[in-house]
Amino acid sequence: MPAAPTFCESCESALAQLEYHDAGTDLPYLLCGSCKDRLIARSLRPLEWYNLAKRHGWTGYLIHDDFYEEDGEALQPMTEVEDASDLPVPHLKDVAGDPRRLLEYSVTRWDFDAKLQKAWRTHPPDKILEEVRRHTQAPVSRAVRETCLDVMTFCVKGNAGDFVRESWQVEGLGLHSLVAASAACMPFTDAFERTTKSLAAMPDAERAKSISVLIHFQNPKILDWIEENYFSPHSDHWGQIAAASKLDWPRVESWLSSGRPLSLVALDALQVIANPASPLLQEIAPELLLAPSREHFIHVLREYAKRDPMPRVTKQVDRLLSA
Repeated sequence: MPAAPTFCESCESALAQLEYHDAGTDLPYLLCGSCKDRLIARSLRPLEWYNLAKRHGWTGYLIHDDFYEEDGEALQPMTEVEDASDLPVPHLKDVAGDPRRLLEYSVTRWDFDAKLQKAWRTHPPDKILEEVRRHTQAPVSRAVRETCLDVMTFCVKGNAGDFVRESWQVEGLGLHSLVAASAACMPFTDAFERTTKSLAAMPDAERAKSISVLIHFQNPKILDWIEENYFSPHSDHWGQIAAASKLDWPRVESWLSSGRPLSLVALDALQVIANPASPLLQEIAPELLLAPSREHFIHVLREYAKRDPMPRVTKQVDRLLSA
C-alpha cells in the first residue's frame, strides 16, 4: 500500500514539498513552497501561523512573538498578508469541548492562564490523560510535550505520575515544566531526587539560574536542602525558594544567628513574603509560619543589622521594618 501523502503543516491543504529548520525548534516544519515563502517573509496568514504553532510551539524564530500576535496577526510582514481575515485562528470557546483541539490550542498560547485551566477542568482527568497519551505516541516537539506537562500539573495531578516519569527521559525539555509537573503528580521523594540530581549535573552557571525550579515543591524539606547545598554567588532565587517552602520564624531566627550566607537568604525570604513580585509567587502567597510578635521581629532584625552593618543589609532591614 502506498504511503499516505504528507500535507503542508501550515496551510494543511497543499502537499508538503520540503523540510524547513527554524532556529529555536527541535523538529523541522514540513511545508509547501508557498507557505515556505510566506514564512520567510514573516507573512503567514493567522491560521497558517496557528497550524505551525500547534505542532512546534510559538518560540521558533520565524513564528515567535516579535513577528506574530497570539491571534496570528503578522506584526512585521515583509510582503502583504493575503486574505488574513478569511483564515482566523480558533478561539478558546471553539475548541474547549474537544480535548484534542484544546491541546493544540494550548500549545499556541503564550501562557497557561486561568481561562485555559478552567477549560481543561471541564474534562475528566482520565480523558485528558488518554488524549495526551494519544497525542504523544508519535514524536512531538518539545513545546507539545511541555504543554502536556502543564496540563498534567494543573488538571490531572496524581493520575499522571507515569507520564511525567517518562518525560524525564526526553532530552531538552524545559526544567520548569518538568519539575512543576513532577511536584504536582509524583511523590515528593521521587520528584525531589530527580530534580536535585538534574541540578547537581549542571555546570555552575546553569545551576545558579535553574535552582528556582525548587519553588514548585512548596515543601519545608527544601529548607534543609538549602542549608546543606547553598552555593555562591548569592541571588534572589535562594530567598524565593525559601519563602515558598513553608518557612517559619524559628528557622529565620536560626539563619540570622548563623550569619552569612543563610542570614542573607532569610532576609531575602522575608522580603518575598512581604512583597511577592512574580506571578508564581503571588499565586503561592507565601506566609511566615509561627510568626513572632512585632516587637520581637523588630528586635531580632535590628540586632542582626548591628552584627552585619553592610549597606545591603541595613537597607533591607529598613524596608522590612517599614512594611
